[in-house]
Amino acid sequence: MKFTYRIALTLIIFGNLTTLQAQNLTISEQQTKNEETIDVDAWVAHLDQNMDYAEKSFEKFMKETFDYRTDKIKKTNVIKVEKVKFAEISPLRVDMRAVFAPEGAGCMVSFMMSPGYDIHFLRDTYPQEYAKIQDILKKFIKFNYNRFYKESIADAEDKIKSKQKDIASNNKKMENLQKDIAENEQKINNNDKNSNKLIERNSKYKTQITNLQAENATLNNDISQLQNNITKHNEALQKVFAFQ
Repeated sequence: MKFTYRIALTLIIFGNLTTLQAQNLTISEQQTKNEETIDVDAWVAHLDQNMDYAEKSFEKFMKETFDYRTDKIKKTNVIKVEKVKFAEISPLRVDMRAVFAPEGAGCMVSFMMSPGYDIHFLRDTYPQEYAKIQDILKKFIKFNYNRFYKESIADAEDKIKSKQKDIASNNKKMENLQKDIAENEQKINNNDKNSNKLIERNSKYKTQITNLQAENATLNNDISQLQNNITKHNEALQKVFAFQ
């Protein structure tokens, strides 16, 4: 069956912490094979995360949003939720299927529902129920990206804290080196018998300080980039919140 109707919703979002580039997130319709290789009308999300991440997101989504347990069907990329109710879709109990497949660097996930054996919510036979399935998919999309960006922000914040500790440690090292240099210079000015060794030592200390300053400059640049990423992730989160 070919669809003459297709809906595409585009949301500009940002990628991971190292490559923040605009990407498209879309919802579409297409027939998808279930675990029995039967073609079923489905609503499909196109995600930027890989399958493993998306599958875990789906499991968390079902648990945290509906308190439903999920099961992965062996030897398939299908996760099922059996004999549950989605009041916003139908008063009937349904079996839900989320079918995952790789798509570029990300993945796609197809949502389909069945109120009975060999009975599916299809566009032609159950148009109202079928149309409402996309609402559950939108909720999952928001859940997935909310999880992804919050984890990314938390990871960036942890990295910033670690780099700030490294900078503080380097500053302490430089402070101690400066003290040693000052003490050595005083001895040199007083014609200490080890003046030559002290001059050589101070030269090494100054090189160490230069290296630590360069390291701090790199760390500060990394922190600035991470802070910029956090800002962009927060901007992306606002777009996710507004996604309807």
